[in-house]
Amino acid sequence: MSEKKKPVEVMSDKAVKKVKLPTVPPTKNPDIAIKHRKDFDYDALKGYLSFRATTSMCSALLGVSERTVERKVREKYDLTVAEYREKCLAPVKLKLVNKAISMAMGGDRVLLIFCLKNLCGWADVNDKDARNVLNVIQLNYKLD
Repeated sequence: MSEKKKPVEVMSDKAVKKVKLPTVPPTKNPDIAIKHRKDFDYDALKGYLSFRATTSMCSALLGVSERTVERKVREKYDLTVAEYREKCLAPVKLKLVNKAISMAMGGDRVLLIFCLKNLCGWADVNDKDARNVLNVIQLNYKLD
């Protein structure tokens, strides 16, 4: 007696949909014709890209070809998929920075040091000139 296992959902975001297996290609017989064109889900694409999904990942999740993803992004937004991915990632990056700053201000010393170094330009060396000084080596020798 084996129990049927439920499919495990990796992400619980609304934009994430279960991957559908490809269907049988449409036939010319209208009685058994399968609708092969479906509406493109731009909201799901935006959700996937906000998690830094690749074009091939998006195409698999949406059940379309990579070329379709590229074409739809170009038609609607006049951007490449890479450009649109960066646009979708911008709010996520901002939320992460805000969270890091609030945690640093809340007393997390590691994040405080990280934020000071990366956001405020702080460094372990106080003197800026000390970081830029080249060590000069002088060689004394005679040519015969």
